[in-house]
Amino acid sequence: MQKPHSSEDVQAILHPLVKRWFFGKYNDFSLPQLYGVKEVHNRNNLLVSAPTGGTKCITPDTTILVDFNGSACIMEGHELINFAEQHGSLLQRIDKTGNLYSLPTLKCFSLVNNKIKKTNALVYVESTEDTLLKVKTECGREVKLSQDHPLLVEREQGVEWVPARDVHVGDRIAIAKRVPLPEQEIIFDFQKAITRARDRARHFVDYNDFITLKKKTKDFTFFDMLEKSEMYQLKTIIQTSFSVLSKATGVSVTQIFHYVNKHRTMESHKKKLDKHLRYQLKKVCFEKNRIIIKDHGNGFHSFLYPLKADRAIVRWCAFVLSEGLMGDYALGTHLLISQKNRKGLLREFLRNSKIIFDVSFKKKKKSDKDYVVNSTSFCYFISDLLDLKRGRGRNVPIPSWILNLSSDLKSQFLHVFFSLESTVTEKGIEITQANKNKIESLNYMLLSFGIVPSLN
Repeated sequence: MQKPHSSEDVQAILHPLVKRWFFGKYNDFSLPQLYGVKEVHNRNNLLVSAPTGGTKCITPDTTILVDFNGSACIMEGHELINFAEQHGSLLQRIDKTGNLYSLPTLKCFSLVNNKIKKTNALVYVESTEDTLLKVKTECGREVKLSQDHPLLVEREQGVEWVPARDVHVGDRIAIAKRVPLPEQEIIFDFQKAITRARDRARHFVDYNDFITLKKKTKDFTFFDMLEKSEMYQLKTIIQTSFSVLSKATGVSVTQIFHYVNKHRTMESHKKKLDKHLRYQLKKVCFEKNRIIIKDHGNGFHSFLYPLKADRAIVRWCAFVLSEGLMGDYALGTHLLISQKNRKGLLREFLRNSKIIFDVSFKKKKKSDKDYVVNSTSFCYFISDLLDLKRGRGRNVPIPSWILNLSSDLKSQFLHVFFSLESTVTEKGIEITQANKNKIESLNYMLLSFGIVPSLN
C-alpha cells in the first residue's frame, strides 16, 4: 500500500455500535488503523509495521525484560537495537528512518487475559522528534513513552487501556503483581571459559590434557615421545620452575632447559630428571573440573570450577556481587571482598571459595575487613564462566542466568544479597543501589515471588 485510507472510508465500514464506542474513547484513527482496518475488513492478508506511537514505544535508555532462547534477560533499548541490527533479519524499511527486524528467538512479556505471558516479538526502530512523556508512579516506577503508548488505567467504569497522553496525575496505573520468570537448571559453559583461558595462558592443562599425557607416557613413566609443548605441560602440572628442579635434582638450570626443550641432554642428567618427574607426577590427583595455568610471568594458578548452579555457588555469587570488587586493570586483576559485620556469611563465603574453587582468600595487611585473591587467571576465568563482569561494583550487573534459576535458588541469592545490602526500617526492608541493572534484576526476582517493591 502506498497511501492510507481516509478516515471517512474507514468509518463507513464500522458497525454503529463500534463506531460510537471508538469515537467515545478516541479522537481519530491512528495511522496503522487507517492502513489496516479496511484491508482486514476486505479479508486481505496484511503485515502492519507501525511507526512511533502506533505500538508500545520506548526510548533507547529504557530497561526492559525480554526472553532470548527461552531465558529471561534484562536489556536497555539501545542494546536490543544493536542486537537486532547485528543478528536480526531486516523485514522491511518504513519511510526514511524506520526498520522492522525479526529475531526468531525473541519474546516479550505481555499481558494476555490478565496474565503475564511470553509472546513472540519483532523489533521496530525509528528516529523521532515527537515529544515523549515521562510517567512516574507513586511507588517509584518511571518510564519514558510515546504519547500513544497504552497504559492500563483504573477509571470509574472499570480498568481500560488509555494512551499515555490521556493519563493524569492521580490516575491509578496497573502494574504486574507477579512476573513468571523461567526456572531452569543452569549448566555453565565451561568449555567456552576453558578455550578463552587456554588462549590467554602461556601453558595450560585441563583434565583432558592430563589424561592424554598420562596415556602417552604410560602412566608418567616414559617421556621421550613427548613434544616440547607437552614437556612444559608436565612442568605446569607439578607447578615447578627450572630453578626448583635444579635444587631438587642437582642438575644445572641449563641442562634442565635442554631437557624440557627436547635438546640433547647428558644421559645421567636425563635419568635424574625422568626419575624426579615420575615421582612428582604419580602423586598428582587431577580432578575432572580442575585447570592449571602458567601465566606469562612466574605464576602458576590451579583451581576448580563448578559445572552447574547450585546453592553454594549461587550464594557465593550473591556475596561477590554485594561485597566484591573484581578490578579491571591493564596489568592484571584481583578479586577483593570487604566485610566484617556479617561474620557468619563471611565464613561461609571463605569456606565455599575453598570447596568450590580450591581457592583461599588472604586477609589484606592493616585491614580488618578486606580479603583478596591475587590471581588474574582465576578472575578472568570466573568472569567468563559465571558472567561476572570486571569493574567497579556500581557498573557490574547481575548475570542473566540468575534470573532463570529455580525459585529455591533465586531465594538463596536474594537472602544473601539482602542480608548484606539492606537495612530494616519502620517502613520495611530498604536497599540502596546505584546500578540500574541490579535494581531491575532484584525487582523482577521479587516479582517472581509476588513481592511488589517500591523504588525511590
